[in-house]
Amino acid sequence: MTDLQARLQVALAGRYTVKRELGQGGMAFVYLAHDDRHGRPVAIKVLRPELAVILGGERFLKEIRLTANLQHPHILALHDSGEADGLLFYVMPFVEGESLRDRLSREKQLPLDEAVRIAREVASALDYAHRHHVVHRDIKPENILLHDGQAFVADFGIALALSSAGGTRMTETGMSLGTPHYMSPEQALGEREITARSDVYALGVVLYEMLLGEPPFTGPTAQSILAKLLIDEPPPITIRRKTVPAQVEAAVLTALAKLPADRYATAAAFSEALAPVGVEPRAGSSVERAAAPAIRAAAVPAPRRQPVLARLAPWIVAVLALGVAASGWLRPRLAQLGQHAGELSTEEFQQILAEDQAIVLDTRPHLEYSISHIPGARNVAARPGVPMSMYISDVAEVNRLVGGDMNRALVLYCNGPFCLKSKRLGDELATAGHKNIRRYQLGMPVWRAFGGVTVIEADGLRHVLTLDRTAVVIDVREADDYRGGTLPGARNLPRSGVLEGRDVGEVRRAKDDGRLPMQDHNTRIIVIGRSAGDARFVAQALAHEAFHNVAYFPGTIEEARRALMPDSRQ
Repeated sequence: MTDLQARLQVALAGRYTVKRELGQGGMAFVYLAHDDRHGRPVAIKVLRPELAVILGGERFLKEIRLTANLQHPHILALHDSGEADGLLFYVMPFVEGESLRDRLSREKQLPLDEAVRIAREVASALDYAHRHHVVHRDIKPENILLHDGQAFVADFGIALALSSAGGTRMTETGMSLGTPHYMSPEQALGEREITARSDVYALGVVLYEMLLGEPPFTGPTAQSILAKLLIDEPPPITIRRKTVPAQVEAAVLTALAKLPADRYATAAAFSEALAPVGVEPRAGSSVERAAAPAIRAAAVPAPRRQPVLARLAPWIVAVLALGVAASGWLRPRLAQLGQHAGELSTEEFQQILAEDQAIVLDTRPHLEYSISHIPGARNVAARPGVPMSMYISDVAEVNRLVGGDMNRALVLYCNGPFCLKSKRLGDELATAGHKNIRRYQLGMPVWRAFGGVTVIEADGLRHVLTLDRTAVVIDVREADDYRGGTLPGARNLPRSGVLEGRDVGEVRRAKDDGRLPMQDHNTRIIVIGRSAGDARFVAQALAHEAFHNVAYFPGTIEEARRALMPDSRQ
């Protein structure tokens, strides 16, 4: 008996008798137990103690209880939940069975009618939950359980509970939510509002895998998988399995659309698109039928794979926290975005920047640019405090910048794959006669995700430090210079103590003594120093240490001070 099992048994004495460990995953241990009050076998999932400490019990259990009222023939019931001796646990039924993952591991591909039937049964569970305002957020074969010829969705609401309770604090454990293969693009990009359409996307991935034996996007690392799902279109199904009807392929590809608005609005609509092919989902004879079957495999999480992810910023932190250096992220070559040859991968864009091959244009409004932009990028938008008579259009400003050289190489970027400003400006520049235009359509979110630091200008520094009280300023000068005067609230992290690569020096010490914001790795960090070189060096070290929202000021301390003076303009 392990120490954790013994601790759990003592804590739950009189309620449950813990018999043995069934398995463990990245977030939980699972035990077979006997429900002493009701005389039935159950499976108890216990969150890892280090995760429980970070989450806190009250909020987690509140969110869990909201999902306990879900009663549906294809939803595995939640029997109980609670906190005991600092352990957060929840209880599910226990019956022999297997997960869809087990089935796929054994058979790879399922018969068409069975795959469609399973997908439709899961869709019925999702539609019910969505109508009760609950989104699963983590649909995958491990959470789809097979018992007596029926499919059941497990861990309903667990992802929501963890996300709501833990937020960005999850990243400090190196764990996050959502599995890379099954995440929707909007989850990967960090959208705050995750809707039913994300579950539809994940179910589309699961059906794709049941038909072909693997998800549409695969790769050796979590980051490479996410890059593909943001960039590539799913490979056609019928090329590899010609017996799949065209309507099934069309339904799956609609579910896998990049834009949520292009997917089915409801899981029921997805199910209806599959209806002519599959057998009607079998409903239980009563609500109690859903609670009775318990699936042993449902309770046993799959072995931990790559870190799981909930949103773009936290998954970066999670991966880096597990020891992946930012430089290593660039080794896998990314496919180009969409169908346009003029669009660059992150690796290609990095090379262009390193070799100073082009003028890089940030197409966002000037304030956004001044707060955070890719090093070396320029902005042609109208500036605050500059008369509009001096500004004609972005195209005119670019023409001035290149001095009439229509062959000058230009690279445009914006706020991510769904921001169309760079595409619009690129089309306008092409119409105006520019011959060499490319776009980094992945934009700022993916740039930061792949370990890139940014630059904050004087206008942006003034704006942020005036309005954002959570921002952390790091002064990288030596202690004597720092004590001689710095920006209000700035913390000292001397450049001389920061080491190359994954830092074991001053950065680690700053984590321990509170100079760095360990409670939230998404906190905006601004690095200032004697020179732009010093500030950038430390900013990159922080990015390597799992801080993803890091910008450095390219001027001196004196210039930073002047930027904060009332009514100052640069």
